[in-house]
Amino acid sequence: MDVREKIALLPHSPGVYRYYNADGEVIYVGKAKDLHKRVAQYFVPPERLNTKTRILVSKIADVQYSVVDTEADALLLENNLIKQYKPKYNILLKDSKTYPWICVTAEPYPRIFLTRRIEKNGSRYFGPYSTVMHARYLLEFFEASYPLRSCRHKIDSDTIMRGKIRPCLDFHIGRCKGCCVGKVSVEEYNGWIEEIVTFLKGGAGAIVKEYEGKMQEAAAALDFETAQVYKDKIDALRKHYARSIITAAKDNDADVFSLVFDGPEAFGNFLRLRGGAIVQSLNLGFKMNIEEDQDAVLSEFIAEIESKFGELSRDIIVPFLPDVQLPGARYTVPVKGDKLSLLELSAKNAREYHFNTLRQREHTDPDEYRRSVLEELRKALGMNELPVWSASTTPTSRGPTLWQAA
Repeated sequence: MDVREKIALLPHSPGVYRYYNADGEVIYVGKAKDLHKRVAQYFVPPERLNTKTRILVSKIADVQYSVVDTEADALLLENNLIKQYKPKYNILLKDSKTYPWICVTAEPYPRIFLTRRIEKNGSRYFGPYSTVMHARYLLEFFEASYPLRSCRHKIDSDTIMRGKIRPCLDFHIGRCKGCCVGKVSVEEYNGWIEEIVTFLKGGAGAIVKEYEGKMQEAAAALDFETAQVYKDKIDALRKHYARSIITAAKDNDADVFSLVFDGPEAFGNFLRLRGGAIVQSLNLGFKMNIEEDQDAVLSEFIAEIESKFGELSRDIIVPFLPDVQLPGARYTVPVKGDKLSLLELSAKNAREYHFNTLRQREHTDPDEYRRSVLEELRKALGMNELPVWSASTTPTSRGPTLWQAA
């Protein structure tokens, strides 16, 4: 049975289709709310297809499909299959660098530190963060607010009882309470750790409210020293919280997506807002190997983030609606207010990522950089072909130069 005969038998159901070449390799994975209609759109007279799609179709030797219940299921399955097969003509995730994470170790007295490696040893990881600077600022805040250990010793009840470890300088200057010599209990120490974990999850507002209650209780009991301790903690949290907050002190949860398109590439930024504060920011780059609609690229971006970091917030802020919307989520394209400010901040990060990528490419891949500059010029001038460089004087002259169509 040839490909066109198979297409005639495809169901009118949501699903995911896979195109194979003559060597049996998956070259494209796609999603559809109607498999029959979507796949049939590829097999039309060639002049109705753009150049890249025409090349893809010329290499299709077989088609397979999987039926699912909803469009959202199709989107998530497509995302998984793209990662599994890495098809040549699908959107490629270009971003391959490792991002910094904050690790909370699984020990009786946990350590907190910055890492770029995730190990399956029971430790908890928070992030990733787009910049090391943001993660380090958080660690400095924790170090200033909690007397945690910075050493790498293995500390347990046996170690403490036998006196195997001598207190370090941090203990003597008050930065650490001395868990290595039993000066602080496991319960008290882990209470600090759980506060930090709550903070990393975006729960700074809840911690402030808890401290306010304890401060008032201490003041009512005339324990003004303890009340002052909680007041200092509240002030420190609010100071940090004010630097992170975006939405006028509202305890909002939201996920924000923005995209900048540049020819066959897209540059995206994702912001995660929890309790009114940004707790995560991530940039990702995409390359389209065939022409893709912008709303489809946005869907892929959202699916990629959910697959990396788990379930998204109910509120998702976007510059335009994706072609597939996840169930239970409320998509907003804001036109004013705090949500628009968040979207503009995300878009600013995406544009900065785009600019920095081009700057880096100027040094590492000058030919590609020149091509992208010419493409921008072509669009700005409304030209059908890429312009080419033509000098009206010798290369060593400082006389005038001009651009002309190829």
